[in-house]
Amino acid sequence: MARKYLAFDIETAKVISGTDFNWRPHRPLGITCIASQSTECGEPRHWLSHTSSGTPAPQMARADVVAFVRYLSSAMTDGLVPLSWNGLAFDFDILAEESGLADECRTLARNHADMMFHVVCEKGFPVALKNAASGLGVQG
Repeated sequence: MARKYLAFDIETAKVISGTDFNWRPHRPLGITCIASQSTECGEPRHWLSHTSSGTPAPQMARADVVAFVRYLSSAMTDGLVPLSWNGLAFDFDILAEESGLADECRTLARNHADMMFHVVCEKGFPVALKNAASGLGVQG
């Protein structure tokens, strides 16, 4: 039986300049949006908050981040494996902080597939997603 995946990625609200991406001293970072794509669904799903005028908010409200974490937990319960690039070292840390659901995020992190972690285990060093995609001939 083939595994089913739910890939996701977050984008942070706070922009950190410079080449040294040491983001921890800049916390909280906030989340502007989240994208997810399931092997079971043809269309990606976007998660964001809206202002009172209906335009996209510059940062997601806690309730909307909670909704995403619960969606990811429910998908995992339904048999989908959450999939990330560097989720162990970044995405789940930020999701836990922004949602307040540290225990749920810990469970998700322990039971998900982190492609960056596999590269680190195999090669001994991290690789930027852009460079991995380029190496596979994928643009974007």
